[in-house]
Amino acid sequence: QAFQDSWKQACSSSQDVIIEVPTGKSYLVRPLSFLGPCQSQITVEIGGDIIASVNISDYAKVSSWLHFDGLDHLVVQGGGTIDGRGSIWWNGSCRYNRSHPCTNAPTALLFGNCNNLNVNNLRIQNSQQIHVDFESCSAVSATYLTVTAP
Repeated sequence: QAFQDSWKQACSSSQDVIIEVPTGKSYLVRPLSFLGPCQSQITVEIGGDIIASVNISDYAKVSSWLHFDGLDHLVVQGGGTIDGRGSIWWNGSCRYNRSHPCTNAPTALLFGNCNNLNVNNLRIQNSQQIHVDFESCSAVSATYLTVTAP
């Protein structure tokens, strides 16, 4: 809830805002949507770790874990780690074990309908399915991204 509250406050601000995930801190989060349009330009500074919930029921009504949509001049950066903890999805996949039902695993990091987007200096690991997806975005700069999965 802290992330949603911070986003709501930042989005309604009349000044540019930095939302910080501090270095050395880890946050366990369920699926989140960060929706625009916003009055301010927002920078999400990820210095620490954002770690996905492994409760599959948390994802029952969503197709992504972290979803940014309808934003202009968003910056997501910082050197921290986004960990999708995907092994729970991989181990239960019908692709590898025919006795399991087929389910759609979420995209870890989805940017939709964003303009002038900068995504820089992040580690994305163990995504549930797709690591990063840019849908209907324009003027995107994605640099120094490290994607790791077994």
